[in-house]
Amino acid sequence: MKTKHFVFQIFRAAFTDRLVLIIVVLMIASLFAVLPIKSCSNPSASGGGSTAERSALVSVTG
Repeated sequence: MKTKHFVFQIFRAAFTDRLVLIIVVLMIASLFAVLPIKSCSNPSASGGGSTAERSALVSVTG
């Protein structure tokens, strides 16, 4: 009876470890999936702020 309990504990620990690993990998992957979306929605953060300055200069001189 003890061996069944011991085998069950080993399987449960292996399953839990695998599940935690999958969750950590998905969390890291979600960061890399969200970063490009945030940089596209905020163009000034990726160096696109110069276009806004250029358009302001054109509107002042034009």
